[in-house]
Amino acid sequence: MKQKPVIFWLKSGIVMIMIMIMIGGITRLTGSGLSITEWRVVGGTIPPIGDEEWQIAFKKYQQTPEFILKNSDMQLEGFKSIFFWEYLHRLWGRIMGFVFFIPYLYFLIKGYFKENGLAVKMFIVLILGGLQGALGWFMVASGLVDEPHVSHFRLTAHLLTALLLITYLLWLIYEVKIVASEVEKKKNHPLNFLLKNTLGIVLLQLVYGGFMSGKKAAYAYPTYPDMGGKIIPDNMWSTGGLSNFTENVAIIHFIHRLLPWIITGLIIRLFIKLKKLPFDFSRLKSNYILIASLIVLQIILGIKTVLLDEGQISVFWGTAHQVVGVTFFLSIWWFWLSLTRVSTSKI
Repeated sequence: MKQKPVIFWLKSGIVMIMIMIMIGGITRLTGSGLSITEWRVVGGTIPPIGDEEWQIAFKKYQQTPEFILKNSDMQLEGFKSIFFWEYLHRLWGRIMGFVFFIPYLYFLIKGYFKENGLAVKMFIVLILGGLQGALGWFMVASGLVDEPHVSHFRLTAHLLTALLLITYLLWLIYEVKIVASEVEKKKNHPLNFLLKNTLGIVLLQLVYGGFMSGKKAAYAYPTYPDMGGKIIPDNMWSTGGLSNFTENVAIIHFIHRLLPWIITGLIIRLFIKLKKLPFDFSRLKSNYILIASLIVLQIILGIKTVLLDEGQISVFWGTAHQVVGVTFFLSIWWFWLSLTRVSTSKI
């Protein structure tokens, strides 16, 4: 089938973005994100070679707030260690650019995108990829001026753009299948409202996950289920007004702990309603089992992450928590796509 290479290309892009999110999590948790002080699209592909180039890169880092205020005792070898993860993060982004752009040109020239406006829809992938890279530098730049940490708003925007790109790629897979007459789109499904609300709340949870990371909120309450000895912590309204919900570490942490249980209730509600739809339940049972398993795993990982390892967030558990959180959102998104797009062989 002519569209199979396109679907393989889209799936490859999804895998690469998930790896990028994992590398990004490691970069964040190892304190490597501010080690490269410039954004050079082409020149930055090759890392420093030889002692002289390494010394130049290190001197640039020594001028940043992070070195001056936090790492003033760091030596060159320590700098090389944190440089590695940020460099890998940027290099992987460049590789992804080629993986998206070159096949796009090939498929476009060969006429794979003639139907249903696919050429424009696929070009949006390139725009989103470029936006993701630009937001990455916009985020890093916020930590190179006065404070040795990036803006939690920019960090969250960077994560959400990656999420948007993956959800768009998943949607495109079904668009290609529709063009190939492999599936038929169904409208006004009775579970639409519940699924859209669930997606919205999971997205909100990911936003607060970004705030948790950017504000380092896990360090404030490294116990579970209590927060500072209380279920509802003190000073939740210390900053006053709506800014509490984006700036106050206590309420950010509280909301991030509360939302998974609300989501769990929605997932249970989804099961009850899905059971009343025999055809959909039969074909989507495995999808639901994946969703239910992921929310349980995500809660466990969240608890494990917040219980700090020797006063620090574990790189392994913290990265796993982020990757599984994104995967959970995508599993619900894929469930909704599968629910409203039915294989023609089963109609």
